[in-house]
Amino acid sequence: MKFINTIQMAYFTVPRPDPIDAAKVWELFYHPNNVDEFRRIPNSPGKQTVAASTSDKGQIAISSQIGRIDVTVSALPDVADVQPFLENPSAALAELAQKADLLRELCPLVRGAFVVNQLFPIEGSPTNMIEERTGAKFPANSIDPTIQYNIQVTENGSPPFLVNQISTWSVVSMQLLQFDTSGANPFAVNTDQHLNHKVDVNTAPNQPLNDVDVVRVFKSLSSRAVARIENPLSGSDA
Repeated sequence: MKFINTIQMAYFTVPRPDPIDAAKVWELFYHPNNVDEFRRIPNSPGKQTVAASTSDKGQIAISSQIGRIDVTVSALPDVADVQPFLENPSAALAELAQKADLLRELCPLVRGAFVVNQLFPIEGSPTNMIEERTGAKFPANSIDPTIQYNIQVTENGSPPFLVNQISTWSVVSMQLLQFDTSGANPFAVNTDQHLNHKVDVNTAPNQPLNDVDVVRVFKSLSSRAVARIENPLSGSDA
């Protein structure tokens, strides 16, 4: 589990006009007094609220709106000109999978998802890097490659459920911005490119999860996300 900079857990629930406040979810998941920021998004059609804080595990943000709750863990910014990464992404995934069960009595699970963002330093050609990891073939002299594929699998058990395993590969440019105390507009002091591998592992829509254990769902999604990061063709017959 290398080069992970963000992990997002999405908990989709039955839409209702009064979504659970992000501050209440924060209190359920973490100590109620350690939130650094809480805000309501003005005129949000989903009545969105956000609670966020920073800890030694990273930056944590909880967003709650009609029909879904998202928890995002991001790597702490580095004071140096270095792309930061999470120190223990596997532990972060496991912790979020357990915390998802705390929402079960407040709002029933309709769909679940983990989205993991992996950034590779570019070594040589990004086109070659994608081809080596996925087996995809691009035309000669291709630049700025992008590819997406979904390997569907059935999670066996009682009851079984269908899981989407989506990989999206692309090249992203990242800028380091510099500010000064005069209030002048920020300017880029460094631009760097990375190979981005976005893994989105989710329960397929239009399938009932009423009788499926919430922890089982998110543990399955977590383990499959880890497998996909470690082997981009995980779940296929390749």
